[in-house]
Amino acid sequence: PFPREFSVVSVLRAPPGSRPFLLSLYDGDGILRLGLELGSDPQFLYRERRRRLFPQDEPVFRGVDLADGRWHRVSWSVSGGSVALSLDCRRRLTRPLPRGPAPLDSRGIVVVGTRLLDREVFQ
Repeated sequence: PFPREFSVVSVLRAPPGSRPFLLSLYDGDGILRLGLELGSDPQFLYRERRRRLFPQDEPVFRGVDLADGRWHRVSWSVSGGSVALSLDCRRRLTRPLPRGPAPLDSRGIVVVGTRLLDREVFQ
């Protein structure tokens, strides 16, 4: 099963104005379960099978711009009922992450640099 607590760490540079996905995890039915969307106000997508998550519930890190053409050290850490974004080893923002006790279904595939069917590819 997918770990309950985890971190994703990256050094990245996204083109100005872009909104690429750094990482996407799909279940066995091809449904997006985890996604890291970059850009201005980056979003952390975490979707459980039995829980309906509305777009307004998905954590957004307002005031952060990961698509400014500069290099950044970024980490997302999930623990308990929250997700934290650390930016350039200085700034740490935490947002609530409503989720149940079941682990994510990770029987599908992991896509790096985009989502399935997206034309935009993060390089």
